[in-house]
This record gives sequence, structure tokens and C-alpha cells, in this order.
Amino acid sequence: MPVIFEARLKMYDGLKKQREDMIAAEPGLSWAVISRIGSLKSIREELVASGDHTEQLPNVDAIIAAYRSGELNWWPGYVTFWSKGKKLGRAKKFDVDEFLEVNRKHDGHKGFWVEGRNGDDPSPSYLSDMIYPLYPEEFQHPVTIDLRIPGSLVHQPYYCLDDTGSTDMDIFQGDPDILHTQDPHNQAPGLGRAVMNTSNGPAKFPGVLMEAAMFPRIGDFLK
Repeated sequence: MPVIFEARLKMYDGLKKQREDMIAAEPGLSWAVISRIGSLKSIREELVASGDHTEQLPNVDAIIAAYRSGELNWWPGYVTFWSKGKKLGRAKKFDVDEFLEVNRKHDGHKGFWVEGRNGDDPSPSYLSDMIYPLYPEEFQHPVTIDLRIPGSLVHQPYYCLDDTGSTDMDIFQGDPDILHTQDPHNQAPGLGRAVMNTSNGPAKFPGVLMEAAMFPRIGDFLK
């Protein structure tokens, strides 16, 4: 067998063993739930190691316990809201207006979680670097992305490219921080944390809900 196929066989055997071990550790649960528990456990490990600055450990522990007890199942397209380790209502389709209302009631910039908004497996976010062509205006399509925190009039435009390799929009932590500094009465509502498959391996990111609009020209912005 060529070396390349031996390496691939070894990799797939390792993935098969990993899956079998995960199933054995969570008997009686569907693979979607087992996979989701695996993602939540990795998020928990990261929070313990680096610090739970957004107060999400009670939510993660409560959601894992709910999956294991059967109180919670994996329903594609449905979400549940959690605050400080407590489930808020039943599973439902995600509605932005309802989310913002519930989030505000529970001081949701910290300790708030939307379970089910991402898939049971990590989502892709593969952009790692860009090499600009000699004449970028001929080969690229730059746009203006204007961001603001829901409920705020303060906005911030960004000159960027549309990345079709990501399921979520990625921004720096400093972006919502700058908007909050300019409008101290509004903070970005929290969505929880997500595991993303990046070009450098799995990574965990906090999620926030922002209002965003894409414009074809510099100078356009949210009104």
C-alpha cells in the first residue's frame, strides 16, 4: 500500500476509534446529541483553562446535563434560551425580536446562551490569509460592512471582502467594545460560544448578535 494511503487509513481508523469512544461514553443518546455534548465539553475545557469572562460555565454545565437526562434533545432548526444555568421556556424557532426581548430582560451581554443556533458539529471558518493580486480592483469585489449594536444609533463601517468560506461573520473583540465605548447604554447581546473548524484546527469563539448591512460603496451606512 502506498505511504499516502497508509497515512489516510491511520487517520480514518483514529477518527473511527474516537467516534466509538464517544458513543460508549454517552450510552443511549443519538449521535447528534453525543456530537453536541463533545463540542460543549471542549468549550467547557477552554473556559476553565482561559477564564470564564462571559459567565458561561453554568449554562454549559446545565445544557450538558439536560442532554444526558433527555430533557433536551437535538432538534434541527430549533433553539432554547438559557441564562445563568436556567432554561427559559421551550424549544422554538429562532426569532430575532423575541431573542432581543428575552436577552435584555436577563442582562444578556453575559451569562446568556442560545442553544441550537449552530449545528451539532463545528462550523467552518477557514479564511487564514489573503494574497492580493497585482491589480486588486480588477479581481476583487470590496464592500462596506456597517455594524452597530441592536438598539444603538452608533455605527462603525468596515472596508472588507465577502468571505464565503464561513458560516458566521467574524469580527475582532475590539469592534463591539469600540461601539459600546461610544454608547455605554448598549452592549452586544450574547449568543453563547461556538466551536469553529479553522485552517489552524478547531477554535472556540464567543458569539454576539449585531446589526450588519453590506453596501457596494464606501460612505454608505446604516440609518
